[in-house]
Amino acid sequence: MPQYAITWTIDVDDADDPIDVARQALAVHPYYKPTSWATVVTVTDGADEYLVDLDPHGIGTEHAAPTCTTRPSSGP
Repeated sequence: MPQYAITWTIDVDDADDPIDVARQALAVHPYYKPTSWATVVTVTDGADEYLVDLDPHGIGTEHAAPTCTTRPSSGP
């Protein structure tokens, strides 16, 4: 069975860091629940990309310690 990647884009103007951006974006998603398995988000700031996992161990976002990995942006 093929695997697919889905991109959902939202602008967040008032955030402290990439993890805060990811939390804000998921909070406004109409179908998001703290037990959701959709917790990995790519955040870009124009210079870098951040791969944020709000629940790296699958225990629920309200109990998890998020991870954030930085990589150079692939965008223009």
